[in-house]
Amino acid sequence: MDSAIMAANERQYFVIQDEEARRAYWSIRKAEHDRISNLNGARREGREEKAIEIARNALAEGATPEFVQKITGLDMETIHGAG
Repeated sequence: MDSAIMAANERQYFVIQDEEARRAYWSIRKAEHDRISNLNGARREGREEKAIEIARNALAEGATPEFVQKITGLDMETIHGAG
């Protein structure tokens, strides 16, 4: 079944449910959204930690802070804290 049709069927089913069922539906949707948001936040944190590790290693090998900023995308304040 086409995804647009499936989405429309889901919305139609949702509209005809009673209030308690609607609350349960939205509660599940909110939990799914929160879980995805948490996962995305963890991924961002992991990427930043990896960039800081790269910055630390590059600085230890003699790279300039400007070069480290260019390759990692980190701000200078973070780079100076990594060294």
